[in-house]
Amino acid sequence: MDDVASLETRRGYQAMLGVLHAAYTQLTPVLDGALVALGIPARHKALTSALETDLRALGSSIDRLHLLDPVHWSADEALGAAYVMEGSALGSQLLRKRLVEYHTADIPHTYFDTVIAVQPQRWRDVVAALNCVHADREATLSGALATFTLLGNLAQNVALTNALAAGVSA
Repeated sequence: MDDVASLETRRGYQAMLGVLHAAYTQLTPVLDGALVALGIPARHKALTSALETDLRALGSSIDRLHLLDPVHWSADEALGAAYVMEGSALGSQLLRKRLVEYHTADIPHTYFDTVIAVQPQRWRDVVAALNCVHADREATLSGALATFTLLGNLAQNVALTNALAAGVSA
């Protein structure tokens, strides 16, 4: 398995953090706006900052991460994005356990510590709030799908950036 695609390697872990950083950088205004409207505290700037701390500790240059154009979604599409990103944050507990198995104690984990500090209660709060809101179902699903597409595109961009930085032709 390519070591950039595997969380079992430092490069793979760094690539995953790079994708998350790029996603949160682009989605923070959308996510925070949607969640605050539901009565859920904003936290995505804190997650972006935690990711930057970890990436710098791994030797990444934050300014070289390729970002896509900013997203401008409706409030209902933003709810779909919030569902996807908050759900992925819930999975951070499992990833954190796996990373302990794969890496030595010196791997930075500020992001995971920040995310895990409020999960899974935050996930329950988000789902409860989403169940109470009267949103356009199609727009919400569209936002969720667009978020998965965005994450896939960012993964390709981060992989290309890492390959170019390592001097590997892509």
